Amino acid sequence: MADFTEALKASGEYSLADVRLELTDDLAIFHARLCGPVNTKVWARAWISDDSQTLSEAATDELTAGDIISLAVTIPSNLLSDGTGVAAMRIESAPLQTEHVLTKPLRFQHGRLLEPD
Repeated sequence: MADFTEALKASGEYSLADVRLELTDDLAIFHARLCGPVNTKVWARAWISDDSQTLSEAATDELTAGDIISLAVTIPSNLLSDGTGVAAMRIESAPLQTEHVLTKPLRFQHGRLLEPD
């Protein structure tokens, strides 16, 4: 699958690294390392959206910069049947204080992920 692209460039001190997406029958599992100043607190969110709204989301509790995480997000059934969407992940320096966002397009047909065009 194609790499993630930056929807919001890293702020400088905070960023996501080693991001990858694992797909099961109905889950998108986001894996990443949360980068920031040593011993600072960070938060992360991952979601699946379509053109108009967030369809499914997961978030962490408070973590420490340097932690490696996995967040599981349910893939909505309407997207799995025949649909397109976006997988996205962000790091926050405080709750809802976004510092870096990465996205990846998703396209499903009959429950199967298709490679991007």
